[in-house]
Amino acid sequence: MKKSIPLIMILMLFAANAFFAAPTISNSGGYILRYINGKLIEGIDEINESSVNIGNNFNAKVKFTLTQSRSISDSFAMNCNSLIFAQLSMANLYFNELYIEYDGQNVNFLAGKYYTDWGTSPLFNVVNLIEPYNFSDLFAVSPVRESVTGFQATYWYQNGNSLEIDFIPIFAPDILQAFPLKSVSFVPAVPSNIQLGVRYSMFVGNYNLYFDLYHGFDHEYSIEFLNGTPTLYNAQLNAGGVEFSGPFPFNQNYNFYGEGLVTYQNSKVNFDGSIGINGYVFNQNMGIEIERGLPGQNLNDPENAVSIYDKKTFSSSLEFSGMASIGFTDNMQTGYAINGYFKYTPIQNFSINIGGSLYCGKDAYYSSNSKNSELYMLGTVYF
Repeated sequence: MKKSIPLIMILMLFAANAFFAAPTISNSGGYILRYINGKLIEGIDEINESSVNIGNNFNAKVKFTLTQSRSISDSFAMNCNSLIFAQLSMANLYFNELYIEYDGQNVNFLAGKYYTDWGTSPLFNVVNLIEPYNFSDLFAVSPVRESVTGFQATYWYQNGNSLEIDFIPIFAPDILQAFPLKSVSFVPAVPSNIQLGVRYSMFVGNYNLYFDLYHGFDHEYSIEFLNGTPTLYNAQLNAGGVEFSGPFPFNQNYNFYGEGLVTYQNSKVNFDGSIGINGYVFNQNMGIEIERGLPGQNLNDPENAVSIYDKKTFSSSLEFSGMASIGFTDNMQTGYAINGYFKYTPIQNFSINIGGSLYCGKDAYYSSNSKNSELYMLGTVYF
């Protein structure tokens, strides 16, 4: 569900670019050809990013994406005048980030549309309850986090500890490719439905330690019956969590990390979390992680998984990234996921990714994604 960007912020950012300082600008354009769910889909994606120092410790940033996609069958249908072949087409202008920031000596204030960085896992961050997932991004290899519109304040103590407070007045649920039910009840944008996140960080020996609190709503949908009709809705949610990262106790050449979350939703208490270790093994960066709660799952109905991931650099122009995971429910129904891609960079500002994903199993999280098994090729130009 898209939210409009306040016009005043756009005007302020353009004014900053024009009058205060030369902006830092980066752009990229990509083309993807994807075979998924029995269809060939192509898309063009352009990302534009600009940041500027306004002065007096104020900065402004705007990052927007223009995406155009079309099923190959759409093109065929137009050429042969047969609408029976037509699939979904889409053209979309989306603001990933649009904010103004004050960066003082011990404080930082940010207002607008921005990302947070809660969580220590490189795979799934169960403690990040502020940002929703996007399951419909054509260019995403896996579900990606969406930015949020709100206000963030951070204070740094002299000992290096910090306190972050996120105030999100407009709730945004997970973005799905399609709703499993026709009836959906969205969270109204009223003052009583604000989201509040608090994160305190500190150092304990060689470890980074974080404490998290969240009040708001679950981004994933629950089901209730309204007048006998099954209806999707986002349940109220309160949660507290802990994160850590640092050297592995038995071998400090490896990184040890984890995050855990106790949730209270619909009068039920549940635990979600992950713990893992990674480092350089067999001439590649590898890691293993145990998870409870996977992207897009309702927090009251988590599944478990064990995942292995790695990234290997063959040369300055060729690398591989991949992950294999087995998921299982509490009653031991299992599902499997394998995904990976090769990235080839023949010249400095151009790259090609070739990869795919495979999902299978029975009555589990990964098996429900079996229709999303795919092959794809993505080319990106940076300028």
